[in-house]
Amino acid sequence: MSLAVVTASHSPLMDRAKPAQDVLDRVGDALDSARAFVGSLDPELVIIFGPDHYNGFFYDMMPPFCIGAAATSVGDYGLPAGPLLVDREAARELARAVLGAGLDVAVSERMHVDHGFCQPLQLLFGAIDTVPVVPVFVNCVAEPLGPASRARLLGDAIGRAAATWDRRSCSSARAGCPTTLPSRGWTGHRPRSRPGSSPGATPPGGPVGPRVPRDRSRRRLRRGHVRPAAAQP
Repeated sequence: MSLAVVTASHSPLMDRAKPAQDVLDRVGDALDSARAFVGSLDPELVIIFGPDHYNGFFYDMMPPFCIGAAATSVGDYGLPAGPLLVDREAARELARAVLGAGLDVAVSERMHVDHGFCQPLQLLFGAIDTVPVVPVFVNCVAEPLGPASRARLLGDAIGRAAATWDRRSCSSARAGCPTTLPSRGWTGHRPRSRPGSSPGATPPGGPVGPRVPRDRSRRRLRRGHVRPAAAQP
């Protein structure tokens, strides 16, 4: 058994922003080192922890954690769209292990993932479908948010299960950038339907949850005009 861990921040604006050359060099060197590390391991499975930015998970069903037994990239920010090479049996085994450890986790047979998952796969392995993966969604955007201790317990349960396998495994975790989007919270807003439904319509069974504000801050992020979290009002 071999189990390695790679952690990093992520930014969909890496190819759009124009920082100083020394910053680019340091980031490039760090990514080269990470690629060399995972290349030397040659993992047979990658367990990747990542967030979502209202591209795959919505308020009609927002679990704190979800393990994907099948997953498709939505292709945001110019990243490839299409299916990931998900190891379904490994995903189900991890779900059983997490539940057995006393932590509730959802399982999806049709997970949709965005750059939070696909950017590290692209940067570390050259493509989103070159290595078997198990995607593990961690909600760190949509309120209400659970305590960080729950995420630690999730990682502990998954790590203990993976450590018993007779295969080379790599765990990749992606943190957020030190920026934040102003949010008006999750209460007091008009319910939002999933993409594809009629605007303002209430789906069968009732409202799916609060509408996610699509304000100027979201557009500023897409254009690369973001400010450090400490500077936000």
